[in-house]
Amino acid sequence: MSRAATAQRRRKTSQPSSGCYVRQEAPVELCRALYHLACGLPGIVELGEVVDRAGRPGLGIEAEHGGYLRRLVFDRDTARLLGEQETLTDPEFDYAPVGTVTGWAVYIREERVATLPRDAPSVPGPPCLPGQASIMQEVQPGLTHATGRPNPGASSSETC
Repeated sequence: MSRAATAQRRRKTSQPSSGCYVRQEAPVELCRALYHLACGLPGIVELGEVVDRAGRPGLGIEAEHGGYLRRLVFDRDTARLLGEQETLTDPEFDYAPVGTVTGWAVYIREERVATLPRDAPSVPGPPCLPGQASIMQEVQPGLTHATGRPNPGASSSETC
């Protein structure tokens, strides 16, 4: 398939987004409604029972978009997001073999805090600098602050 045809196909495919699901204060009814809405979007594949990277069972959905396969795993009772994973699918992105997991997260606990840790970054930096990779900073053991994701196949308007 030509690069132009691939780009056209990607524009017509929905991408599962975790942004709506991470907020624990959202009512369970809203989480369930968003999950069912996402399942009906073009390009979304329902996986049924899966486990997240922490080994917790849940319901999975995934879609390919922009050279990556994005998988989201939800709690089967509350539809809250348990975890997500991104896997490289485009062989033109030659920084790693197709099938390489390029990122993942599990959501174990979320809580409101009065203050951030003393050594937390004051203001997140840019997503990344031109020609450079993501910026990752360990704030404390088990807490990492990350910005950006380089995309070797992105158009000039999408690059850092």
